[in-house]
Amino acid sequence: MIRVDIHNSKFKEIFTDVKLGSLHVGNNDSCVICIADKGNSKDAQVFCYDRSLSITQKFSPKNPDREFKVARCHPTKKVFAIAETRMIFLVYGNEKNEKLHNDPRASLSWHHCCIRALAWSPEGSHLYSGGDERVLCKWFIEENSKPYFTPRIGSEILGVENCGSGVAVQLANNSVKIIDSQGKGAQELIGLCRNTQDWPAGLVWNNRSKSLHLNGNTGHIQVFYPETKDTLNLDVARENFLNKEDARKPVNSEVEAMALSEDGMFMVTVDACMTEVPRILMKFWHFAQSTQEFVLHTQIDSPHRKGVRELKFKPESENGPVTIISVGCDKVSKLWVLNDDEEGQSCWSCQYLFQFRGLECNTAAWSTDGSVLVIAFQYIVAIFDKACQLKTTLTALDDKLVTINHLTFGQGLKQGLFLCATTSTMLCVWNLITLECKTTRLSFVIKNLISDPKTGNLVAVGRDVIEYLRMGDFSTVAKFDGPFNGAAVFGMFKSTPVLYFINGKGLMKMIGYKLFTEEYNTMTVKKVNHFLAARRSAFVPKEIEAESRKKTSDDINSLLAVPLHAVPSNTSLAVSFLTNRVRGLPKTRTAGTTEQLERLEAEPPVGRLAAKTAKYRAYLGFYETKQKPVNYDEFAKHLELIKNN
Repeated sequence: MIRVDIHNSKFKEIFTDVKLGSLHVGNNDSCVICIADKGNSKDAQVFCYDRSLSITQKFSPKNPDREFKVARCHPTKKVFAIAETRMIFLVYGNEKNEKLHNDPRASLSWHHCCIRALAWSPEGSHLYSGGDERVLCKWFIEENSKPYFTPRIGSEILGVENCGSGVAVQLANNSVKIIDSQGKGAQELIGLCRNTQDWPAGLVWNNRSKSLHLNGNTGHIQVFYPETKDTLNLDVARENFLNKEDARKPVNSEVEAMALSEDGMFMVTVDACMTEVPRILMKFWHFAQSTQEFVLHTQIDSPHRKGVRELKFKPESENGPVTIISVGCDKVSKLWVLNDDEEGQSCWSCQYLFQFRGLECNTAAWSTDGSVLVIAFQYIVAIFDKACQLKTTLTALDDKLVTINHLTFGQGLKQGLFLCATTSTMLCVWNLITLECKTTRLSFVIKNLISDPKTGNLVAVGRDVIEYLRMGDFSTVAKFDGPFNGAAVFGMFKSTPVLYFINGKGLMKMIGYKLFTEEYNTMTVKKVNHFLAARRSAFVPKEIEAESRKKTSDDINSLLAVPLHAVPSNTSLAVSFLTNRVRGLPKTRTAGTTEQLERLEAEPPVGRLAAKTAKYRAYLGFYETKQKPVNYDEFAKHLELIKNN
């Protein structure tokens, strides 16, 4: 640290090796205190410089195993609050002792974890402290009494600063809380939080709210809105957080798996506390329209003995119930269905249980229409129909039998019949109509496999690379270097499809389709499904000046392009077909020039009516032809000539 005299352009070196962020000014801006170390935290010392006396005081810990964490100077007096790992010492500047532990005037002891933040009140009557216990302490120095506590503050405390009548507390979960003078939370500023377990539930897209669901604080789910950058938290575990201690590391419940339905009205989570006797809870959440939040509907204790690997909702169907499959770590997969009981109340129940030769089940996937369910049992893929009957099995062949880690169906009209699977480094694609298999080997370990809903192509996510592959020939369209976490999902950003992912540093990023321009120019799948054109309700038409004949619908061509096993029922197609036929009828008005409209408005009502009549006759083809009067004498002469000839 250097003191600069602005008027005389002179400077004086005061401290060296100052720890970043430890500098603080107090005592009516006349004292500066900081922590200095020479690369080793155990050799740290506290230096205090008095500007009025131009003297420097130095304090060092008596016990070398303890290190200084933070130091703060009183706002109006020459009193210093110095925090070691778990102890706070008050040192008065008039003392000549340089050993902090020799004769301190006062010591404040309560913290059993590391202290990370100190702050004096504006008048200096009390002192705030906080650390890894997630508790804010308020010490009254003159009373020498026990502190007042603000518990369960949300996360580890990294910093405390004065803020009006209260204090602003910086937390380790990327948030700031305003605590008033009564120790109650007044306001909170929340940012995207980093998860200590590396986001075990991955990224899930909510189509209803256009938001991302991912792990947040331990036992929580955070909802992130990409367009507004807002963040909300949902307490899933609903348990008090257990802090770490000296020789013990307590285990807290964490959200291990999560899934959302396509309409965003249902969510299923699995939170587990893996102690000697594990506690696994599967929770079904329903979205309440009145309160605009998820409400716990059903809780199931120990749905699988050793935990849940994956949750997958069945795609929506018009008449079918809400269905989800859970892939367990106990060699079992279960199908859960939402039905009504005898009293008319909705309830979740397990309808089917899947096992295959005692093999471990790793992952599962639904077809785009929900008519096919596939489950990977180690190296075997079992295919089930709508009635959950086993139809056939597929095997990923390599030099030896390898475990299948990921499954997904192709998206779109032409890619919906392809089933994609990955082992550690191999990608397999089966055609479910011909059962033809294509394989390719990638140069990296695959951590996630996603199908692009816009083109039906594949995105393979590795630890150090993301590759965008064509479905047909596995050629690389785009490639991005990492590191990556493995969590990725396709979503929307300002009405544009994007790929969201988390990199190795815990930052969320997205990849836009501008990078795939070449792929979209050669794309053969149409963007709009004509079968669902009649059900679109979010389209807001622009103002039009005149109407014209609507183009003929391509629903017939789209029907011919759909595989036979994926063709919807006739009852579901009837409304769309009739709507497209009606919309294809010609309109009754064509575009006209401004001069014609002004001329029609200037004419009197009788003339205007005649002009409209002439306009309609000209459009519909009804024309009045003027004929000469008939001369019957000439007509008779023509008949006689024809008769004589």
